[in-house]
Amino acid sequence: MTHSPLSSSRPAIILLAALAISWSGCTEDGPLFPANEPPSADAGSDRLVEAGEQAQLDGRKSADEDGEDLDYAWALVSGPAWVAIADADSPQAQIVPQVPGEYIFRLTVADEAGATGRDDVRILVTSQAPIPINTAPTADAGSDGTTSVGLEIILDGSSSSDPDGDDLVFAWVQISGPAVAIVEGDRHRARVIPPEMGDYVFRLTVIDAQGGSAQDEVHVSAAQVVDPNGKPSADAGNDLVIFAGDTAMLDASSSTDPDGDRLTFSWIQLQGPAAVPIVDAAQPVARVTPPEAGIYVFRLTVADGLGASSAAEVQITARPATGRIDVEAVFGNGEGG
Repeated sequence: MTHSPLSSSRPAIILLAALAISWSGCTEDGPLFPANEPPSADAGSDRLVEAGEQAQLDGRKSADEDGEDLDYAWALVSGPAWVAIADADSPQAQIVPQVPGEYIFRLTVADEAGATGRDDVRILVTSQAPIPINTAPTADAGSDGTTSVGLEIILDGSSSSDPDGDDLVFAWVQISGPAVAIVEGDRHRARVIPPEMGDYVFRLTVIDAQGGSAQDEVHVSAAQVVDPNGKPSADAGNDLVIFAGDTAMLDASSSTDPDGDRLTFSWIQLQGPAAVPIVDAAQPVARVTPPEAGIYVFRLTVADGLGASSAAEVQITARPATGRIDVEAVFGNGEGG
């Protein structure tokens, strides 16, 4: 049998075509088109719900490594009763299980290339609402302090708190120390007035709405009141008008001390046209004789001997002696006929 050249070269042509197809999809580093990665399904966390309560199935954390859009499909795998799934083709679906028990729901996600991923979530349905766990409150009776006998002090528990946000009931009691009445002992701030010297201890108890409680204590030390020294009051007397050469009295006898302390006196000259000697400058009543006309100012300082003092000033106006009328010269000395 005679073969034509075309028929004898057909196997070689087919082989070359196959090699060309094989090379067109490859590079030196590997396949030109990488293989599709399947998506990762995430059906959310297992949870506890009450029968008749709506629960949400959340698959929003599902992802595709290739960044492709995903299709979602929720299905009931097992459970004590059938449950309708609303929005079963969405990332978030809703269910309302009516019968208590354990339910398994499966999420299947598919990418644009048809690759899929699956994940299950367990929903435990109870016949009644789960009882929340109460967390005990924290009591804070404030900082320790000191006060004086007879002075009011505030017991401050306002920094007490409850982690669950419950309202708190407050109760203050005295633990030790001289007996003292507690005013508003059922408030977060209470008041006490220590009647005598000593160390006092008060306890604060706080109770939340669920019966949880906590306690804290505060120490108060009361000392005897030391009477503060009262400041004396200086009184230099009234301003005076005299003639130059006449003697004026600087009178501080109206100066007082609120504590009845004995006072010391000191007179000095502040201003004037001439220096004036002050007679008895350390006495309540001193004397000055301005030698010429003008305005003279003198300062009085009184001290109680306990470190407290005060000052006052007095002004003396001395008129010229030439304007003075000599009574004896005008009317005589009363002798003769």
